[in-house]
Amino acid sequence: MRKAEDFKKQAKKKKITRWGIHNCSGCGYACGYLINGDKVKYDSGCDCTTYNQIRESNWQSIADQYNMQTNKDVIKEMDKFWGFK
Repeated sequence: MRKAEDFKKQAKKKKITRWGIHNCSGCGYACGYLINGDKVKYDSGCDCTTYNQIRESNWQSIADQYNMQTNKDVIKEMDKFWGFK
């Protein structure tokens, strides 16, 4: 299990500013986490169906998103993105 601090450290180290979670099936808009220094926000999407504003989030939410994954191939991709070994 990864902790919130693990992601905060890697984001700083790798200069990560966005972690895409999925794309809108209608227009392809990339939904996901926006990272600006210590602050985290979640961009839940475009306005193809309903518009949701970008909302405040936190590092624990990123850790929860990562930790709920069970597919080993997806975990490998996430580890590659975040720089985990």
